[in-house]
Amino acid sequence: MTETTKTSEKLIAIGDALGRGHELPRSLRSWMEAIDRAELDATLDSIAAEHAETVQRAFLRIALARGWSPASFAAFDTLREKALAKADSSATEETSNGGDGPLPDGLADAALPDDEVVTAYITRGALARWVEAAAARNKGFAEELASCIDALGEAGEKVSDKARAWRKLLDPEAEAAPQAEPANVVSLTAAAKKKSGVSMYIAPIALAAAVVLVATGAFVFNQNAKQAEADRVAAAERQRDEERLRELEKLMKELEEQNNAIQIAQREAAAAKNEAERELAMAKLHAAQEQQMKTSAAVRAAAGKAGAGGSSPVRAKAACTCQAGDPLCSCL
Repeated sequence: MTETTKTSEKLIAIGDALGRGHELPRSLRSWMEAIDRAELDATLDSIAAEHAETVQRAFLRIALARGWSPASFAAFDTLREKALAKADSSATEETSNGGDGPLPDGLADAALPDDEVVTAYITRGALARWVEAAAARNKGFAEELASCIDALGEAGEKVSDKARAWRKLLDPEAEAAPQAEPANVVSLTAAAKKKSGVSMYIAPIALAAAVVLVATGAFVFNQNAKQAEADRVAAAERQRDEERLRELEKLMKELEEQNNAIQIAQREAAAAKNEAERELAMAKLHAAQEQQMKTSAAVRAAAGKAGAGGSSPVRAKAACTCQAGDPLCSCL
């Protein structure tokens, strides 16, 4: 059995558990926290259409928990298309059956509709009998469904006439009442940041909202990625500024030492008792002056870089370059 096949089986198991509202075992939670991004992307590309909606449910849960943008995965669009194609096929079967017949045996008592079914219902009115029957028998599901419809409507997303009609029947004043932040979307974002020791269950309604938000480019991960990049750039710039200032301080210290060497050589030349001592002192003076000129140029260059990076440039004190014994020199 290949690694891709093993990964596929685990994704199907996770998606099925989430769709049924079951809590995931510890072994699968640990695997979700450790799976490699490249391995996950490669596996998504190989998923068969019959498992697409189940795997998509598991994939979204993993992406949210790991802080990954679903839209950044190359195979995500293909997976969504497969899942939506299945939902469209189910909607076509419902329409061909006349739309008024009884639900298939056992469906009314089955697990709550998954995220793809809810998305199809809200955006296209598909599988209305299943979704509305589940809402009728499960108050919590009905409240989440209503919250999802309100949130998508306020976000400018398409909401089907059937979903609007059901929402109005549930609460006639809902369409006129302004909604605060969509509670289900906020809780979804918060749940994504919880890792160990926390249940890995997210309601199918919240995942349905995530599918639509990703499709419109409004998902919060894009903003998080932009902020992280801005923080990284700012930190790098601060580090460069600090390095420039350290280099400038080092050069300033060297320049100060060379200025002192020049002054010592000038005093030795002035105090020379004979021509030999004077020539030796002048040789030291010329060497020190030459080195001082090089260091001064380096200081000016470093100060310019520090100033360009936002720090105030440090100005070096000019070295004394007077000839020894000059009565008009003010720096001796």
